[in-house]
Amino acid sequence: FLGTRSQEIVALSIDDGATIWQQSGSATRGISVGRESIVISGESLPEANLAGLAALNRSDGTVQWEHQIEGFDAYPSTAPVLADKAVYYTSNASSGVVALGDVPSNDDE
Repeated sequence: FLGTRSQEIVALSIDDGATIWQQSGSATRGISVGRESIVISGESLPEANLAGLAALNRSDGTVQWEHQIEGFDAYPSTAPVLADKAVYYTSNASSGVVALGDVPSNDDE
């Protein structure tokens, strides 16, 4: 999985480099790969054309969800991280790490 200069996310075959699927949207800030999904962060989401994060189906690239980052001129500043059923990211509008999803409780540590 990679982001291109032409504002697309592309899944390539490891065997021969052939394109499996491609999806519009900027992935300039990063891609995190999970078992069933990939999460991208960028300045242009595939459907909303706004800065934030999006989850794509790993097998065909369909958009599963998008999360716009709120704020004037806000954008993700690092690649997202998938861990413990949540997505973690930072942005120029946040003062720390932001978590999306079900994060583990303190009892699970």
